[in-house]
Amino acid sequence: MAKQSGRDSRDDDDDPGWCAALNAYNPAEGAIRLAWLGLDDSAIDRIVKRLVRLPGLHTLDIGHNDIGDAGARAIAENLTGLHTLDIGYNRIGEAGARAIAENLTGLHTLHIGYNRIGDAGIAVQLCDRILNRRAGIGRSPPADRKPSIDLQGNPLRWPEMEGKVSETILSENDPAKLKALLLKLREEGSTRLHAARAVMAGPSMHGKTHLARWLTAGEQPEDQAALRRAIPLDQRTWGFHPASTTLRSSDHNQAGLPELLLRVIDCGGHLEQLQSHHNLVYLGSRRSVFILCVRADRGFAESWADYHLGLIGSLRIKQREYDEGDDEIAARGNN
Repeated sequence: MAKQSGRDSRDDDDDPGWCAALNAYNPAEGAIRLAWLGLDDSAIDRIVKRLVRLPGLHTLDIGHNDIGDAGARAIAENLTGLHTLDIGYNRIGEAGARAIAENLTGLHTLHIGYNRIGDAGIAVQLCDRILNRRAGIGRSPPADRKPSIDLQGNPLRWPEMEGKVSETILSENDPAKLKALLLKLREEGSTRLHAARAVMAGPSMHGKTHLARWLTAGEQPEDQAALRRAIPLDQRTWGFHPASTTLRSSDHNQAGLPELLLRVIDCGGHLEQLQSHHNLVYLGSRRSVFILCVRADRGFAESWADYHLGLIGSLRIKQREYDEGDDEIAARGNN
């Protein structure tokens, strides 16, 4: 199929970065990437006028820019055929997020992490939008792809709560589960520790995936039977791999706590992946237990244990700096 871009040569001299991406658009793929281009709301107004002319557009990656509420609203109100939107790492607040929830009726996958959404009620609306998406809006996503939402890094809170919703809860990507957790938090009216995170670290073939599955295995016979089988090579994890389970009060023996959400993060054992995930995974892992997996038949140095312990130690330093930065920001806001 021939490429169609709705090309307007008058724009090319103004901003060759995003114009080149639009001109290379392929309707057979239906996706376009405009991330890391420094786009602000005024640029979005110009871009949307061309995006609406792209036939079959269903996926837009426009993260890591400088887009605010006005830009998010322009995208949501004009590109209603999108089923996948990555608009993370911008400066979108409640108004922009609400526009997305109200207008993108076919939304299936949304990455809107690390913005400025503070109202947890808007987050629930976004979950509802995905859970109640209308079929037949634009091109449908692959049948085997599960609905997903990413709200990490937003300062969400309920009016009844003291403090923000924990990153452990926001790391849940299933919109139904995340909605349930947010509503449960509102009912409790507290940010007490009702969620915990365990982060698996260690080299490849050292048992991280098996231990993660053991921690989150269900009580059904097939779940237990799976734990006794070796993990095939094609099921090894190759990076950030989350799993979760709910521990009853009789399971965790923590006085005063009801059910506890346990989120287990299995990081792939490749050094470059662990390094690249250091800020995204480790830095956001408040209230975490770090489990270092090493093999008993190998030496400490041979298992790269010192390297992984160094990452965890680096986390503690970075987290302390992050917390102190939050305190300084809060102090400036009160002056």
